[in-house]
Amino acid sequence: MRTSKQKLYLLLATATLVVAAGSLISSTANGGQQENADQRQEYSVCVFYGRAYKHGVPSETIGWIGALSRTFPITLARGDWERIVAGARNEWLNSVRARLGDDVDGDGSCAHFPTMQEASEFIDGQTSDFRHRDAQVVSIEFAAHAAPAEDCDGVPAPCTAPGNLTWDGPGGLERVRLTAHFLFDADRFTDLDALIDRYSKLHDRLTDGRFKLSGIAQFLTGMFGSGVDEAVLEKARRWRTQNSKSAGAALLEAEYWSNAAWKARGSGYGNSVSPEGWQLFRERLERAHETLVAAEPYASENPLWYMQSLEVNLGLGVPLEAQFSLYERGLKAFPSYFNLHFAMIRFLRPEWYGSNPAIAAFIAAALKGSPPYAQAELYTRLWWFTVEGVEDDVDIFRDLEVSWPQMKKGFDSLVKSNPDSAWIRSSYAAYACQAHDMMTFTRLRGELGHRIEGRAFRSNISIDVCDARANGKPV
Repeated sequence: MRTSKQKLYLLLATATLVVAAGSLISSTANGGQQENADQRQEYSVCVFYGRAYKHGVPSETIGWIGALSRTFPITLARGDWERIVAGARNEWLNSVRARLGDDVDGDGSCAHFPTMQEASEFIDGQTSDFRHRDAQVVSIEFAAHAAPAEDCDGVPAPCTAPGNLTWDGPGGLERVRLTAHFLFDADRFTDLDALIDRYSKLHDRLTDGRFKLSGIAQFLTGMFGSGVDEAVLEKARRWRTQNSKSAGAALLEAEYWSNAAWKARGSGYGNSVSPEGWQLFRERLERAHETLVAAEPYASENPLWYMQSLEVNLGLGVPLEAQFSLYERGLKAFPSYFNLHFAMIRFLRPEWYGSNPAIAAFIAAALKGSPPYAQAELYTRLWWFTVEGVEDDVDIFRDLEVSWPQMKKGFDSLVKSNPDSAWIRSSYAAYACQAHDMMTFTRLRGELGHRIEGRAFRSNISIDVCDARANGKPV
């Protein structure tokens, strides 16, 4: 039986959306609709759910609530209904917050119906269910409106920029990745080249200050996952045929060979790799290396060329001097691209060719080579990246000798530089908890409320653990 002290309460809202799945449906002067024979009208019902919190008290949920929201018929182009769903969800959240005076979070899922009657019956069923559960039903209606313009960073719409993904944190990187993937699938290579070239100038950043170019890196690696898709390779070559100096196409082809190399090697320790696995590993990495060298005259204008070259060198076991020389070349060409430091840190990990003291010495040297105003943030970003690669049982402040006062100073600067980023504040809170700085954690926890990002916390030091620690409870 539910009580007011339960940890989670379900918050539902149902939105009826009239959409056209297919090409644009145009309205006639007398209000009727015309559609081609291959067009089909669909009615989407979306259920939003989440939690409501006492204002300013994120750990205390309020009673169970059902909120009913509706949207009227809207003329849409293909795929636009996703953005309408996102808009309706935001209006619903804002309306419920305004009425209840509480903090509300929520997500949603959608079902599709061939007729308005079936969609309406679903709405009625949800309303009855709300009341059956003794829920407060809040009826909210929205007038019809046009789909918001897509934010495509200069690329002509559509680009399927998901309305439910912000430009902050992992969601921001995923947003870039999905846009690039969409353009690639649609054979819009000219638009994809334009997007990659734009991001390579390093003027476009996420809300958390990271470069949108990093989302392109995720697109390249995500095209293959743990498999080897030769169809993607063939398409990359068609891309290069269309634009012989496409940095993106060259990097994707090199990524294919790199991924194929690791697939042949396997993920085990070196002594578990077969002789044939080692041979294929070497041969395929050499193909990746050759692809990158051939593309250097034009692709090296993109920082990802250096990142991918450093990654291939890691597998080939090049001497540290050669790796460091390539890193310095990249840093000279792109001094603000702090991801280049990440590539060297990966090279210096204990499981590769270095040690934790070597990483600490490298970070210290990187700070000395940076402008004084950038050193605090760089210290935090570099250790932040380093820590993401260590086991959960490692105490970073004890075992890696990370300085919490220095890291805290960097986080304070990052918050000031990126004031709208919940991801930075969430990560700051997570590290404060690990450092047992519970005053800082509690302050950030209150500032974030329901916006706190659980993904920012290590698996063995979750938000719940940190809440208990802040409240003085044994953990």
